[in-house]
Amino acid sequence: MRTRLAHILEHRTRDNVAAGMTIDEARRDAERRLGGRLRVHEHTHDADVLVWLESIGQDVRYAARNLRRSPLVTGVVLAMVLRETLVLAVAGVGVGVASDHFKPQPDR
Repeated sequence: MRTRLAHILEHRTRDNVAAGMTIDEARRDAERRLGGRLRVHEHTHDADVLVWLESIGQDVRYAARNLRRSPLVTGVVLAMVLRETLVLAVAGVGVGVASDHFKPQPDR
């Protein structure tokens, strides 16, 4: 898109010069007329991120709505999440204890 905007800017500058403006005036006029589009192009990345976040928000709301409609599934899903959390916590504690137990002890 940037090359297309540069091409349009160059074309308008040439048209302005042909209409009798100096090169500096022609360039300023072309940039002024195209300024809104250039600013939009600069903010495109921000808009893409916002669209992505909005899409994630819609997905979360959709999932919450569906979980409310079927409480049995909600209970099963929450039980699975709680189980996995507990397994990871116990495994983390176990690894911590085991790593302390098997550290080489300095000679006394």
